[in-house]
Amino acid sequence: MKKHIFIYLVLILIVIASIGMTGCSTRNMFMNPVDPTAINTNISEEEAAIVFFKPAARSDNIVSFVWKVEESGNLKFVTSAIPGVKTLHKTTPGRHLYLAGGYFMEAELEAGKTYYAYVVRKKTAMSLLVDAARFGVHTGSLVATIVSVGGVSPFLSTMMHSANLDPYILVPVSDISSEEFKKTFANTAWHENKTFSHNFEAERKSVEWRFSKQLKDISAIPPERKILMLPEYGTDIPIL
Repeated sequence: MKKHIFIYLVLILIVIASIGMTGCSTRNMFMNPVDPTAINTNISEEEAAIVFFKPAARSDNIVSFVWKVEESGNLKFVTSAIPGVKTLHKTTPGRHLYLAGGYFMEAELEAGKTYYAYVVRKKTAMSLLVDAARFGVHTGSLVATIVSVGGVSPFLSTMMHSANLDPYILVPVSDISSEEFKKTFANTAWHENKTFSHNFEAERKSVEWRFSKQLKDISAIPPERKILMLPEYGTDIPIL
């Protein structure tokens, strides 16, 4: 009996260690750590900034991706979202639309202000698959996407292992003075996205296929699938 208990304990420790190693390897695969002093945190009056971050969680090593919806309806890659990581995104003041997992965030950004948004688990992947049926997916679009990413196998791999179907949502921070935010944000580290070989093009095409109806007509986004980042959420306080 004691021998069996010892074996079980060893197995548990191995699993815990592997989870931690997976998180580190995933982070290193997509991003590089950055010295905080090397980040240009100055926000000019012609800019607005959003700091995207994902709370550190040992039980969550899934990579999410944040996209910006262009006026053309196409998606532009913004950042990977990895537990324990934060990145700085500078853009122009005004209204912008972002997408992560299965949810949109409409941001109204004021000039010279900094905003914060974190990526958190919202729903199960299966529930998002069911919801996807409501998003106007067409057979022709599906076939075109499969061909564009190189066939059925890479398409299925992308769909099952990327953030296209993950249960995450972008949540804007309305009060950076809250203790919860300070504690969570302090437990993240600055990183920058690698620009090498990961196939973001396949990811983008797959997400554009899934949300083709909403990207062509943002009024088609269900209210429960869109979060608002209000202008007053911005701050003049230097980036933390």
